[in-house]
Amino acid sequence: MSEKRRHESIYSHHAVSNHDLRRIAVTAECDPRSVVKYLRGVELAPMLRGRIERALASTGFDHLVIKRTASSPPAALDKARSNGAPVVAAASGVAKR
Repeated sequence: MSEKRRHESIYSHHAVSNHDLRRIAVTAECDPRSVVKYLRGVELAPMLRGRIERALASTGFDHLVIKRTASSPPAALDKARSNGAPVVAAASGVAKR
């Protein structure tokens, strides 16, 4: 496998060309490797994840935005938990500290 071919195979994901990948990275003000990590589902810092999601939406790739699940709560909930605020448990409806 040639060097060029190897480079293409690393960055070609989810029907995003190398050009589009770089365009998304420039819009998100991040490294193209961070966009690749996002598309692979790797956990990123919330601010970076948000910038990449906005960049995907603004460049026409909003279908690639990864939907957040209940297993990854939003940052505001994490902050509330760390401050000792009561959080309602989803299954029982009982407030916990």
